Amino acid sequence: MKVSVIVPIYNTGKFLRECLDSLVKQIFDDYEIIIINDGSTDDSLEIAREYKASHENIRCYNNNKKGVSNARNLGFLKAKGDYIFFCDSDDYVDLSMLDKMYREITEAQAEVAVCNIYNVYDNGHKDIALSLPKEKILLNEDYQLTYKIINGTVFLANSAANKLYQREYLDSSNVFFEDTKKIYAEDACFNYLLYTTVNKICVIDEPLYYYRCKRNGSITNSYKPDLCNRMKYLLSTMIDTYSQLPQYEKLYPGIQNITYEFYIQLLYNEFKRNITYKEFKKIVIDKYFINILKGLNTAALSRNKKILYKLYFLKRYSLMYVFFMLRRGR
Repeated sequence: MKVSVIVPIYNTGKFLRECLDSLVKQIFDDYEIIIINDGSTDDSLEIAREYKASHENIRCYNNNKKGVSNARNLGFLKAKGDYIFFCDSDDYVDLSMLDKMYREITEAQAEVAVCNIYNVYDNGHKDIALSLPKEKILLNEDYQLTYKIINGTVFLANSAANKLYQREYLDSSNVFFEDTKKIYAEDACFNYLLYTTVNKICVIDEPLYYYRCKRNGSITNSYKPDLCNRMKYLLSTMIDTYSQLPQYEKLYPGIQNITYEFYIQLLYNEFKRNITYKEFKKIVIDKYFINILKGLNTAALSRNKKILYKLYFLKRYSLMYVFFMLRRGR
């Protein structure tokens, strides 16, 4: 078996047919589709069983509301393919995706292949999401690629869904998706940990994955009350792994950059509710973030982020509060 496609589903019946149609109609041969139903209460499971009945290369399993990370991990354990592709069930793919990505990753003998993404909007409009490196092959000599990725000079998207992974590499790295309830950005964590051991990544600068952008009222854009602890879990997991690398001191500024980006997201999240200044200040003075962010190199930051960082360490928390209040709802 060449490729295993893993599709976790949870109440995505509205979009699931388009997703599965794009997968079963691939111009590629020798692949399987593993659907993991995570306790859907709509018609998602019924649709999945319908496709399973008419396609021999589809298998379907139940996973009772354990989260997308657990569903992906289960799919990986059930997979028989030499390469692994994770697809979100409300998205869809180009009919040539598996063929092109498999050909590129095997010819390059790379551990990971990355393609570009189309952002798809409710009005039917779509645009290309990423500015990928011009090089077709990215080599990780002396952690140079790891350094560029965590510093943001090379951006391959945090998502696992625009990538094809070598099964042998995933097995040897022993990296799994962390529990969604514990961690923020489980895809990002998965990839950041893999990038510590990757040797070669091949780049296909063609939008082969169609990402359905979430509406403003969706869960993705709603207030997350546990976000602070989930971010700390993500950063601690990264630091635990990166601190064991011989180039940790060189890579640490990248950890700081990631921390600051997530920290800004955390503060924006808090203003999705009616947060008081007292509540805001309690979050801002959290020593966990202060200890990591001391000495951050702000040269590459946007003007607003530079200003926020300066206010942060000057302890001008009231001005920070006003800054986010003015941007609430934007």
